[in-house]
Amino acid sequence: MTNLDTFERISEKLFAHLAEQFPAPSSLTLSDLGLDESNKGTWDPVTETRQGGDAATDDENNFDPVVTWLIDEGYIRGSKSKIAGFYGLVLTSKGLDLMGIKPKCLSPR
Repeated sequence: MTNLDTFERISEKLFAHLAEQFPAPSSLTLSDLGLDESNKGTWDPVTETRQGGDAATDDENNFDPVVTWLIDEGYIRGSKSKIAGFYGLVLTSKGLDLMGIKPKCLSPR
């Protein structure tokens, strides 16, 4: 699977979720969109290290860059969470146009 394929898959799931929630903002992580997550292992608070776990998935490696790019390009609005994922995600008018969603109240009369 190429980076573009991964971008398409993540974007499609994200846009579908945001269109369904519009205009309410969403806080999202990979698991909220049903994206692939690796086994993270267990956190040892004494050594402050993670024990076990698997390598990051393509979805984990690409989720943040995809969402960040869509924000930077003006398709969605939102912010990166300091803990995990993003918050306040909502489609912009540019994102609504891309999705073919045109609320009547936002159309010229």
